[in-house]
Amino acid sequence: MFQQRFHVGVIFKALLHSFKLGAHGPNLVHRPMQLRVGVPYLYGQIELLLQIVGLYILHARIDNNLAATQLASDKANVARLAASLRFNRDQAARMQTLFDANAIAKSTRDQAVSQRDMTAAELAQARAQLSRTQYQYDHGQIRAPFPGRVVARLIQPGEYATAGKEIVRLVDIDSLEVRTQAPIESAHYLRDGMPITVEIDKRPINATVLAIVPVGDELSRTIEVRLALTPGAAYVGDAVRVFLPSAEPRDVLAVPRDALVLREDNTYVFKVNPKSVAQRVAVETGTEDGTLVEVRGLIKAGERVIVSGAERLEAGQKVRAVGAS
Repeated sequence: MFQQRFHVGVIFKALLHSFKLGAHGPNLVHRPMQLRVGVPYLYGQIELLLQIVGLYILHARIDNNLAATQLASDKANVARLAASLRFNRDQAARMQTLFDANAIAKSTRDQAVSQRDMTAAELAQARAQLSRTQYQYDHGQIRAPFPGRVVARLIQPGEYATAGKEIVRLVDIDSLEVRTQAPIESAHYLRDGMPITVEIDKRPINATVLAIVPVGDELSRTIEVRLALTPGAAYVGDAVRVFLPSAEPRDVLAVPRDALVLREDNTYVFKVNPKSVAQRVAVETGTEDGTLVEVRGLIKAGERVIVSGAERLEAGQKVRAVGAS
């Protein structure tokens, strides 16, 4: 009998899920952290705009000469009022001594005490103004709140910026997530941290359930599911196909998809007996999970099946394995 060479695989038990596509596609890759960084408090001219990004890395510096001048003025005002308060306290103490000795009128003593208290209040107000000016001066340098990448510069050096004006758009490209709408009944088979398969440009990619929003839409009867992708697995805005479990996992017999031979009358696999003879076995297919397909028929776990070249094979032919998987 003519002997042919074929690639051989093994029938094995596998824990498979039933899957369905996420609803309301296509789903998109999102960036969970993006921010338009703006000018916090100062009005001034943008001196420098950098593309360097990272935690507490400088994005821009505002010309803060006016803030520096105001800061010096506020410090001088605090020093002046502090000196005045020291004098008024001593003066109030002297007036109290003279009043106790019946040397001055009560109104003179009260005027000194009032002057002391007014100066103390003015000093507190001046210190508050100094703190505000110091805060504005310190924030003349705008820093990134998280590591990321500047994807848009919204202002150029030399332009004037007012408080709240956006200067850059910052995106955390290392934290990618997919948001999809899933049928509410599928939520029973999902859990945080669960591995999920997604497809981007027909490439299977592993993802992890990041969060399940526990509030469903009354009209569509769906809930939002967020999946985390590994850094670099996709671009922000990529279209994604999401496969979500629709039933509890169960143990089944599974073969590689390439082992199936499709005919008009049935679906077959060719298993190899101990004498290296091919035997055709009719099977019924079931759940799919990646490259694995559930099969039901006169086969059992551990038997060898042909996974490449079975289309041109006839039952009873002698075969020899050229590779195993």
